[in-house]
Amino acid sequence: MDIGYVLGSLIMMTVLGLSVGNFATSLTYRLPRGLKIANDPPYCDTCHTYLETRDMFPFVSWLINRAKCRFCGAPVPALYAFVELGCAVWFNATWFTLWPHAVDAYLVTLAHGVFVITLLSLHIAEKRLFPIVLILIAGLGAIYRVLFDASVLGFLISAYLALMVGVAGWLLSSAVKRQRQPFPAVAILLAVAGLCVGKDSLPMLVGGSAVLALPIWLISQFQPSLRGSTGVIAVGLTLMTLMLFPSLGRTLSSECAQVECVSGKGCQRLMIANCHGPR
Repeated sequence: MDIGYVLGSLIMMTVLGLSVGNFATSLTYRLPRGLKIANDPPYCDTCHTYLETRDMFPFVSWLINRAKCRFCGAPVPALYAFVELGCAVWFNATWFTLWPHAVDAYLVTLAHGVFVITLLSLHIAEKRLFPIVLILIAGLGAIYRVLFDASVLGFLISAYLALMVGVAGWLLSSAVKRQRQPFPAVAILLAVAGLCVGKDSLPMLVGGSAVLALPIWLISQFQPSLRGSTGVIAVGLTLMTLMLFPSLGRTLSSECAQVECVSGKGCQRLMIANCHGPR
C-alpha cells in the first residue's frame, strides 16, 4: 500500500473522526438536559462562557488547556476527550478495513459505531440508555443485516434470543440476591446487539462481552465514573468489533463471499446469505 495514501487517509479520517466525536460529546451533554443539539454555540457548563475558536479543536484543545476551562478553570471531563478520540479511532478502523471494497458496509458500519460510542458515553455519564440512540443503532443494524443476509426474520430471531440471555441473567441475579432487581440496561442492549450481529454471531457476542467485562470492571475500580456501566460497555465494544469483523462470529468459506467489480465504479464485496462454513 502506498505510504502517501496511508498517511493521507490517517490524517483525513482522524480529523473527520475527531469532528464527529465533538458532535457526539455535545449529544452526551445536551440530550439528557433537553437542550438544543446544534443551534446554541458551545459553552462552558460551569461559567457559561461561549467558547472561542481556539477552544473548540476536538481533543487538541482539551490537551492544550490541561483538561480545564480556559476561562474559569473548571475541569473538563475526560469522558468527552475519550469519546472524540474513540470516534477518530473508529473512523480509521472502518476506513482501512472496509474501504473501498465494501462501500455499503463501510457507510453503515461507520455510522453505527459512532452511535454506539455515543450511547456508551451517555450511559457512563447518566447511567441509563436513551431510546432515540438505541433506535438509531437498531435501525442501522437492521439495514446491515438486510443488506448482507437478506433476511428480516433472521435478525428478529437473533434479537429475541439475545434478549432472553439478558432476561435469564436478570432472573438469576434476582434469585441469588433474593429480591427482584431492576431490569438491567445490559439486557436491552444485548437484544439490540443481537439484532445487529445476527443469530450466528450470538455466541461470540455473549462470550466476548463476558470476557471483556472483567478488565472493564477492574478499570472501574480505579475510575468511579465507569461503575455501573461495565456490562453496557462490554456489550457495546463487542458489538462494534463484530460489526467490523463479522467473520469473528461465523466461519465463512471462500464460496460465501464474492467481489463484483464494475468498470469505473470500483469493487463491492457481496455477502451471500445463510453461509456457515465449508460445504
